[in-house]
Amino acid sequence: MPPRTPFRSNLDEYPLYYVTETDKGLCVRQGSALPTFWLPKSQVEYEEKKYAKNEVVRVTMPEWLAERNSLT
Repeated sequence: MPPRTPFRSNLDEYPLYYVTETDKGLCVRQGSALPTFWLPKSQVEYEEKKYAKNEVVRVTMPEWLAERNSLT
């Protein structure tokens, strides 16, 4: 039996700027001059609290979602 390869998580954390949110989505941006994009709350993890607009929120998400939003 071949040796096991170490498990590598496909989750990464990104510091993003909070814009707004709904029950199902989180609207963020990478920088103040960059366009906003929505992340489905069902696919991300972040500290749920009251954020002020443009406050940094640290969002953990799957690699595929980060790639889809040009974060990688």
